[in-house]
This record gives sequence, structure tokens and C-alpha cells, in this order.
Amino acid sequence: MRFLSFHVDYFWYKVSQRGRSEFADEITDENKEGRVENAFVMFISTEKQDETNPDIVDKLVAEIEKLTTQLKKSNCHYLKKK
Repeated sequence: MRFLSFHVDYFWYKVSQRGRSEFADEITDENKEGRVENAFVMFISTEKQDETNPDIVDKLVAEIEKLTTQLKKSNCHYLKKK
């Protein structure tokens, strides 16, 4: 698993098409475009070998918690599986 993170003044997005992920929400007028102020943006990718490592998610969560603590961020927005 690899991730790239940025602490930014703002993050703006506009959805052009629905992704293949089962975690992605349906695109609506309400979530098609948005902006988040003072954001911690993470791009995360998984690799085939991660499927056989049950501890990988726990390690990722621990690293995210460590980074958010260093940045003193506690108001996190995330996608939830339905």
C-alpha cells in the first residue's frame, strides 16, 4: 500500500464520472462538486500483495492518526462503505 498526503489551505473537486470502487457514492447534484477548507488530502493505492496482509489497514490507520495528531486535526471527512 502506498499513500501520498498533503496538508492544504483548501481542496476543490469536480466529479467527471463515477469510479469503479465499491466505496464510491452515487453522483448527485449535491456531491458532484465541492470544496474543503484547511484539508488533509490523502491519495491511497493498494497493491495485489496487500490482500494477503491483514495488518495493512491497521498500519495505515495508525499512520493517519499519527499525521493528524502532528497537524492537530480532529475533524476528518471520509468515505464510508454502505
